[in-house]
Amino acid sequence: MWYFLTPLLCFYGFIKEFKIGEPFMYLYQSQVLNLTREQLTNEIYPYSPYGYLVSLIPIFLLTDLLLYKPTMLVEVIGQAVYRSISL
Repeated sequence: MWYFLTPLLCFYGFIKEFKIGEPFMYLYQSQVLNLTREQLTNEIYPYSPYGYLVSLIPIFLLTDLLLYKPTMLVEVIGQAVYRSISL
């Protein structure tokens, strides 16, 4: 069982951190959405780290209660929702 689970977890970690659209996000937001550099720096970008920080506490508690599989599933769904909202 661990022969299958270990590569699967490595693949999940790679896909989770592989954010192909991240370098193009600033260009999209500044040119297509017509947001200024000041708006992006002062009004939009600061919410991401604070939101992530606030979400860490319930994520750690849920991981202890539910173990890692349901937590990973919720994380994948949350990332898909975040990516669709940020576009």
